[in-house]
Amino acid sequence: MAHERSSFVWTAEQTPEEGSSYPKIVFYDEYARMQFHGQCYYWFFTHHYYTGTDKIELVWTFKKDFVYDIESLSQSNGVKKFPYYDDVFSEYSLVNDSVIKVKYHFPEWVKKVNELEKYTVFPDYFYLENIDIN
Repeated sequence: MAHERSSFVWTAEQTPEEGSSYPKIVFYDEYARMQFHGQCYYWFFTHHYYTGTDKIELVWTFKKDFVYDIESLSQSNGVKKFPYYDDVFSEYSLVNDSVIKVKYHFPEWVKKVNELEKYTVFPDYFYLENIDIN
């Protein structure tokens, strides 16, 4: 999923109504950079475990850079169980060489954010982005 100076971009498959292929995620040694849309980046700390398969945990500790932020990410959104600073938010594991499956520790909150934003902010799968260099 990652390399020390990774440039592997993993992207969500969006429906035609949703448009672009955001969000995108790139994993590095100790953090992941998530791009929620064209002008909204978050950097999250991660934990990496190798137990026969790669698994990366994303920690709800972040730095952000945005022009248009996603406000629902910093609110409870009416849900009782939502992520706090330093919570393990999600787990990423390889399905195969081009697909990552995501398990969220706050599924009700994730569902609510996706509903409020009217696009899939937190997808269940990420796909290795195919970049045509021609």
